[in-house]
Amino acid sequence: MKTGKKNVELRLADFKIKAGDILVLKEWNPKKKTYTTLELRNTKNIVKILKIV
Repeated sequence: MKTGKKNVELRLADFKIKAGDILVLKEWNPKKKTYTTLELRNTKNIVKILKIV
């Protein structure tokens, strides 16, 4: 997403989101068990909800 090559984000719907919301993605370092300084903010223009059965 940072370079603009990724234009689709698929996520488990464990939170509520709607068009116009800002999604903040933070990089997690599993070895240190802490967040790095990398953070991306993206406004969601289209939100599709898929139900997996």
